[in-house]
Amino acid sequence: MLLDTGYLPENVPLYPEMTVHSYLSFVSEIKQIPASQRKQHIEKAVEMSGLESVRRRLIKNISRGFKQRVGIAQALIHDPQVLVLDEPTAGLDPAQIIEIRKLIKSLKGEQTILLSTHILAEVTQTCDGVVIINEGNLMASGSLEELTASFKEKEGVIIKLRKGGEDVLSLLQKIHGVDKVSHVDDEFKIEWTKGKDMRDEITKLIVDKELGLIEMRPLAMNIEDLYLKVISGGVEQ
Repeated sequence: MLLDTGYLPENVPLYPEMTVHSYLSFVSEIKQIPASQRKQHIEKAVEMSGLESVRRRLIKNISRGFKQRVGIAQALIHDPQVLVLDEPTAGLDPAQIIEIRKLIKSLKGEQTILLSTHILAEVTQTCDGVVIINEGNLMASGSLEELTASFKEKEGVIIKLRKGGEDVLSLLQKIHGVDKVSHVDDEFKIEWTKGKDMRDEITKLIVDKELGLIEMRPLAMNIEDLYLKVISGGVEQ
């Protein structure tokens, strides 16, 4: 089972005095890749991880982003069926984060990838499916769309109008079927019971009262809201 799994720990155990190539050669031996196949495996790992430009450099002299790529290469080198990545973007600058995200996405289809992270933005940027675990208990699993639909209690829209103020707030609150209206900065958040669709009524009011619709967008549950909802009161699934 271990040889079917590749693992990138949060803190990659690299040897700074080795070159990237010699380190991967060392790892290929540890992972019991036959000597006749090691060169092929190293070349594939270097190519997939984007390490060609630094393969002959000492690990201590390459950037944090490239060190993370070396960590991914060592996890890939034996062609595992499952790749486990623990906080793969931790400690990286924004440009490096984007590059590592691209690399992870490029591996889809090659392996099953399990991404463990506390950085919830990484989930929306990288993952197809989500598993939420709290204190060792499986709380929810599914795609982001499925989980959002399951745990979302209200539907709604956020609108931006040319006219604003308390008078407009009062008009929106009087729409039959609307549960809650809040006014933040120059936007109105309008909520109603899940299963309804109040957009036609809202649009009609805006047109009739000549309020000037600039923007209307769906009220979405972000992943932070979803996570808090699941661990605080969500039913285990």
